[in-house]
Amino acid sequence: MPGAGDPRLGGLDGRHGLAGDYLLHPFRGFITGYDVVGVLESLDADATRQGLAVGQRVAAVVPDMGAHASIVVLPGSLLVAVPDGLDSSLAAALPLDLMTARLALSCLRPDARSVLVQGVTGAVGLLAAQLALPAGLRVAGTASQRTAAIEPLAVHLVDYRDASWRERVREEFGPVDGVIDHTGDRALGRLLSDRGRIVRISYAGRRGHQKGATLRGSIRTLLHHGIPPRERLAATPASIRGDHGRYRAQLGELLERVARGELRPVEPELHPFADFATALRAADRGLSGRKAVLRMP
Repeated sequence: MPGAGDPRLGGLDGRHGLAGDYLLHPFRGFITGYDVVGVLESLDADATRQGLAVGQRVAAVVPDMGAHASIVVLPGSLLVAVPDGLDSSLAAALPLDLMTARLALSCLRPDARSVLVQGVTGAVGLLAAQLALPAGLRVAGTASQRTAAIEPLAVHLVDYRDASWRERVREEFGPVDGVIDHTGDRALGRLLSDRGRIVRISYAGRRGHQKGATLRGSIRTLLHHGIPPRERLAATPASIRGDHGRYRAQLGELLERVARGELRPVEPELHPFADFATALRAADRGLSGRKAVLRMP
């Protein structure tokens, strides 16, 4: 089995898992982390078939978590070569977010012409907007402020701190064919066109209550699969588990687009593993345009 060696970097997405408040890992004590970038120390048959080599930089999503470790052992079927010229700390911030943005857009109807992206200046939202625009979709997005990354994009921004922001979307942008949402907001249905869908990528919950919020939200989404407001659940880890080959092809292509400058992600904020507490606070703050990344010992 391949092991990822130095440098070992992992993206960080908050403290729910550490607190035993993550639905798929409901107890404390497991190793957190979905994103990993490292250098190959050994190869299995899958890695060899892909043409990977010892000493090569690779990236991966770890579907069941476990990236925040000194040595990560993964099947070669999950590994993707990091393009030359792509900084390792930036690459470590990307795998799960790239795949989530891609999956969320694929959950829209094929004839969708417009989409509202919640948190469009965040890690997933910014990537979703940049993937949607060249696909011909009109894009609106919620944010508290403009960032340098969002400024050049043709995105209609609405401040979610305005209590009437939903009405503003309908008045200024019109009904949307899709919403990519990470909040679980139940009022989003009134923004949809007749062919509209809400794609849920996560559900917001109060600290200590995230498991319940995710469970209730997921059940509600499944119940609304066929009845208005129609919803879809974009469960990225489950999607990756189901088809490693498709995942590798998509992640490889998306990383290449980042390396070529076609996609501009949020900036990585690098933290040493010994400063894990500070990194967690940075991840919890979720500042627009930034993502916390851990450097493993």
